[in-house]
Amino acid sequence: MQVILQENVEKLGTRGEVVNVAKGYARNYLLPRKLALEASAGNLKRLEKIRFYLQNRLHMMFYDELRAEDLEVASGVGEGAVRHVIGKRFDNGSMRWIRERAEALLQLRCIEINGDWDAFIAFTRAKLFPLHRRDVVVARLLTSRPSSLPTSVVAA
Repeated sequence: MQVILQENVEKLGTRGEVVNVAKGYARNYLLPRKLALEASAGNLKRLEKIRFYLQNRLHMMFYDELRAEDLEVASGVGEGAVRHVIGKRFDNGSMRWIRERAEALLQLRCIEINGDWDAFIAFTRAKLFPLHRRDVVVARLLTSRPSSLPTSVVAA
């Protein structure tokens, strides 16, 4: 029986390898312990898709250089911090948020935290005042797509 190893198994193979084993060994040991998956057509196709994805991105995986600079390689720390900040702001009591409005509020909070509020207000005024003078329509800051902030140049 063919199986796809999900973990390194001593004297059998490494993770991601397709190996032939006895049916009893697969059904009684490897599969129940989630050390392997049955090598069905769907699982083999998924494995090939993962290999193709990783193979095409090897040039972006320079973890040794990042570790040498003592930088975080995994995104878990950053994701955990983001989840904590968003949770503190958006998970209070009976609050319910529409995704677009939550993103708009997060963008405003990031602008404030980064100290870009004055640049944001200047950018907003430059965009909205010409529209407001031309049309009598009320201008809104909320959009379906966020626009980039202007960059400020620091004199040397």
